[in-house]
Amino acid sequence: MTSVTNLMRNALIQALLIACIALGTTKSKAVEQSAENLYRAKDYQGAYQAWLSRANLGDPAAQEALAKMLINGEGRQPDYAAAITWLRKSASQGYHPAEVDLGMAYKIGMGVKINPAESFKWYYRAAQSGDRNIQNIIGRMYEGGQGVSQNFKKAAEWYGKSALQNDFVAQSHLGRLYLSGQGVTQDFVKAYHFLTKAASRGDADAQANLAVILANGLGLAANRSEALKWLILASKGYSASHEQIVKMRIDLEKISTQEDINFAQNSVANWIREK
Repeated sequence: MTSVTNLMRNALIQALLIACIALGTTKSKAVEQSAENLYRAKDYQGAYQAWLSRANLGDPAAQEALAKMLINGEGRQPDYAAAITWLRKSASQGYHPAEVDLGMAYKIGMGVKINPAESFKWYYRAAQSGDRNIQNIIGRMYEGGQGVSQNFKKAAEWYGKSALQNDFVAQSHLGRLYLSGQGVTQDFVKAYHFLTKAASRGDADAQANLAVILANGLGLAANRSEALKWLILASKGYSASHEQIVKMRIDLEKISTQEDINFAQNSVANWIREK
């Protein structure tokens, strides 16, 4: 009888513990939703207090939300130092958005001194989650030697991870590396493949590099009218190499037939209309 009573008591205690855990989880979610609702309603003081209560209990999402409010000065004066403290608490728990925020903070010097190595560290951690945008950033940092030793091979690897998730900026970078043979074995076919994907999404650098392949017949038959089409489009887009692209376009037009120019202009008009 005693053993049965003990078993019943233990079962009751376990049930109460499960109920308490469930209640705590429900309450946590309710507080989080309340904070988000208050924030959407622009009740920044209320949202701040709601997130603060969760942040003090170690909630990484609340800690990151609180940090953003402090950065933006919502409901109070901006406090970058306090924001960085909360971001570190959140990021130390592996919370992806906070890792990204810290990477950016150390990159631009927000609340901390600019520190490329620290920026790389936090971006690298964030990239482990499979975020294609951050994978592309890691690729750029390896390629440019920003916060880490320059390494074109690793740059190509990280661009590749992002490109496989259809990040067109990474596809543009990877295509450029295959075109130049930096960090990878030079491969014009692969360069064409990735540059075409990025160019079709409007990346001006990819459009210009694709034109280089087509104009010179690298890995495939030369196609001057198609090359000119991509150069016209590239010259209309944003690129740090805009002046060089415009010059390439002018030079190609000089050696093109009027038929090639007309075809390219009509193709551009159709491309823009379809977009």
